[in-house]
Amino acid sequence: MATRHLLCVHGIGEHANNWIETFDDGDISLKDLFLDRWNNLQDSHNYLPRHDIQLHSIHYDDAIIRLLNNWEEQLTSLSSGLADIPDFKKHKAFFDDVIEKSKLVNDDQQTYLQTHLLDLLLFAGLYSVQHSIIVKVGNQIGDIILNHVDRNRGDEVIVIGHSMGTAVTEKALKALFNETVTVDSLRYKLKGNDKLLAVMLIANISYTLARDRSSFYQSIFRPGTGETQIMNHLLNVNHKLDVVGQFLAFDPYRYNPDWIKAKHRERYHDIEISRLTSKNVHSINHYFRDPRVYLPLFEILGGRPISKSVTTSLLSDFDAQTPVGTFKSFQTSLENIDVTNIASMKEFYDKAVKLHQRIKEFRQ
Repeated sequence: MATRHLLCVHGIGEHANNWIETFDDGDISLKDLFLDRWNNLQDSHNYLPRHDIQLHSIHYDDAIIRLLNNWEEQLTSLSSGLADIPDFKKHKAFFDDVIEKSKLVNDDQQTYLQTHLLDLLLFAGLYSVQHSIIVKVGNQIGDIILNHVDRNRGDEVIVIGHSMGTAVTEKALKALFNETVTVDSLRYKLKGNDKLLAVMLIANISYTLARDRSSFYQSIFRPGTGETQIMNHLLNVNHKLDVVGQFLAFDPYRYNPDWIKAKHRERYHDIEISRLTSKNVHSINHYFRDPRVYLPLFEILGGRPISKSVTTSLLSDFDAQTPVGTFKSFQTSLENIDVTNIASMKEFYDKAVKLHQRIKEFRQ
């Protein structure tokens, strides 16, 4: 059976080389959460995929850490680099203040600044940082495609980027496919027969960090069946309450209405979710708990459509476990309560306890 290889590129913050196997939001790894949903679809809903799947960690923390060993020097270069970017120039004083404070704050604050905000600023403002990360990520993607993907067997590749990993993914793929981004030390050049099955961008900031926004939606970084597109499918995923992906949202039709030919438009999946399952809205696990996120991807992975009845069932079960769903269920039982009926009273009590538990979970 052919294999679908999922190459996962992490976002901001500290990550191990095998980061998809380390605990994240909900005390479960992304890999275990992903496989739990994938296996549940088969075991409980009789979904028969045409393909196997294999997840791979793509990491670049060491590329940033190596540069941060010369922290003071990098911060000075960052301030200078930001001055050359039109979108940052008018806010340079603000970023200079953040940069200066990062030298002075206590360890906890400094860790946050260095691994979150300054990750983004370093990647956006310093070409040397972009170059290092693109090479690091591009070579890992190339290694996997050459060493693990058996095209004769029908293997395919999907790349998943999260947060800053969406911008890293976009730039690394453009470099690998020899378009727009050119870097030295990149060992691979991909061609038409290396076309990706899909790219999924979660909490997508790729447009925010684009250096040339005027031509951003005119590149080959778009879905389609021809050789002039990098991938067959593009899934753009954001949460309404995740400010990272909402800041300057990836919105191709707004900036380039003719971005995709009509016959290829169904290959662009614009997914916006709103349900909460934890306080950590930005976590990649928070996204992958929602069937609205994983079901479109699973259809592509499995090579078969998922029935409407299964989709409806999974969405209903998921929504019922969220605070909004729990509250709505409690509200219904409150409206229908019959104090003369023990079963009705028990249902009301059970739902009240569940609602209290959801509130308690979000307060912790």
